[in-house]
Amino acid sequence: MLMYFANITLTPTWVQEQTNSTKGNTMSGKAKSCYLTVSLKGSFKTVLSKVFFNAKDLNDFIKTEEFKALYPTTEFNITKEVY
Repeated sequence: MLMYFANITLTPTWVQEQTNSTKGNTMSGKAKSCYLTVSLKGSFKTVLSKVFFNAKDLNDFIKTEEFKALYPTTEFNITKEVY
């Protein structure tokens, strides 16, 4: 017995997952990862490289007295990148 179903289209599961995840679920204002890079002024050599998954943790780390003592802004470039 042959059955015919009209107007049925099969969509791959990866397409369904992609469309379901993008429906109204934007991550505006939330950083996925924050990168901290410290290098000597006048040089491109990286002295410290660290990844944070919360921008608040990154800012708290930079504001600690230990970090300020090790990497003063007069001698080092402090670069924060958020992706």
